[in-house]
Amino acid sequence: MTSATETVWVSDCFLDSSNISKFNLNPDDEGKDYWKDTEFREEMDRLDKLMRKHEAGGTLTEAERPKRAHPRYKELRFEKLPHFFRVNAFIVVSSDFANVLGGFDLGKGGLSKIELYQGNRTELVPGDWYFLNLGCQKQAFRPDRSTGGFNHPELWPKDKWMVSHPKDNEIAVSASALEGCDLWTDATLDGALFLSGPLEAALKAAQLTRNVRRAKCTIV
Repeated sequence: MTSATETVWVSDCFLDSSNISKFNLNPDDEGKDYWKDTEFREEMDRLDKLMRKHEAGGTLTEAERPKRAHPRYKELRFEKLPHFFRVNAFIVVSSDFANVLGGFDLGKGGLSKIELYQGNRTELVPGDWYFLNLGCQKQAFRPDRSTGGFNHPELWPKDKWMVSHPKDNEIAVSASALEGCDLWTDATLDGALFLSGPLEAALKAAQLTRNVRRAKCTIV
């Protein structure tokens, strides 16, 4: 039986619509016209660039990271939230999830508090919540040894692929993936977030993986 230290997991969380929350960082759009309101358009474009940076595994600066979010609709209220979800494209986790992550190597990334507000924009949602700033990238994906769970979108560069609902043992990675940080993206596989075996095992033992759709990788 393979030990946790010899395993790698891949999550397609950036393409999984089930983990998108009802919170967002967007400015209020009531009465706004994207093409006519310069300030509104610039803020939306700024957020779009930051989301792309985050999904690609880029580390956001203090000035760039999200600090507060709220539902679009003011009548919404929340008493309980999942341990792992996305606000726009940004990953947000609970204090329990953050506590587990704190024991692992996140590279240059880390955790920073984010305030989540009820729909009224003044009352905070109960609990402590953290933006997961990614900070590690590897290049270990082996498309030549993978049997499924990815595709190559038309017009994309020939050396870049997209994760696509992977199942256990479909995505192959080189043994170098076992080295270094415990949470990372791969420069050649868009939409994927990788977890080391020990990190996945710790999150699973703490019952925090319900919203983290994932599959075991093959090590080659």
